[in-house]
Amino acid sequence: MSFNVKGLANNKNGGYLDQDEEWIYYCNPLEKNMGIFKIKKDLSQRIKLFDNKVSNINVYDNWVFFSEKSTIYKMKKDGSERKKLISIDSEKSIYEMHVHNDWIYYTDDLPYGSLYKATIEGSGNVKLARNSPLYINVLDDCIYYAGEYSTGEHGIYKIDLDGDNTIKISNEDVESLNVYDDCLYFTNSVDRLGLYEMSKDGKTKKIISNEKVSYLNIIKNWIYYVNISDSNTLYKIRTDGTGKEKIHGDLCSNVLVFNDYIYFENIVHNKICRIDINSLNKIFL
Repeated sequence: MSFNVKGLANNKNGGYLDQDEEWIYYCNPLEKNMGIFKIKKDLSQRIKLFDNKVSNINVYDNWVFFSEKSTIYKMKKDGSERKKLISIDSEKSIYEMHVHNDWIYYTDDLPYGSLYKATIEGSGNVKLARNSPLYINVLDDCIYYAGEYSTGEHGIYKIDLDGDNTIKISNEDVESLNVYDDCLYFTNSVDRLGLYEMSKDGKTKKIISNEKVSYLNIIKNWIYYVNISDSNTLYKIRTDGTGKEKIHGDLCSNVLVFNDYIYFENIVHNKICRIDINSLNKIFL
């Protein structure tokens, strides 16, 4: 499995990049020359592995998993042995995808999609939930997600990894749902106003920030997010609500976090920006 500690929201926030100990694997959705590239963390030896625009890049063992429109692929880290694993209706697309403990968990097209799982070989494809799951957080024993958008019965849900024991935790209409430690973090889906923390059983809830936020992602007790209230710039705040800091002033989106770096799309320069999680030094890929 991948050695990386990374944010559960990475694949909800575009899934355009993953990394291992030495290499970064990415597809810049803002770039004309789209495709999967790998580049060393010192930004040397940039190599193209795949020609088309993709998303949901997951590095797992010696493989790179990714989706292109309605198809899920895997290939070796050098770009060889590319294999088509799963294809869905060509009028739909793969929306979110997480590779976890030898399984692929994915959702199909919005707004009325479903949640599925299949083995990392593409076999045993089964439907787990059909209530329009969004913002899926795959843990070792369960999955949390926001659902029921097709019927208007919004809520936060929890199910077992095999799709059993569906529990509705809250009636909240949420966006950017993140699970971290024993809490759920999310924004209000209607106007994105407020960053909230809720216990996993839904019994307690508090506000972390009253700003308009999006693309939140959490690692090492820090929440990284795009602050809509401040011209869509990049901020961080501790999970207890302290230490709020603006860390990048350009227009940003799709925040990905790892144990060593933060990545995001810089809309001003149409590039992926990387920030060192400790020094906050910035560089474009």
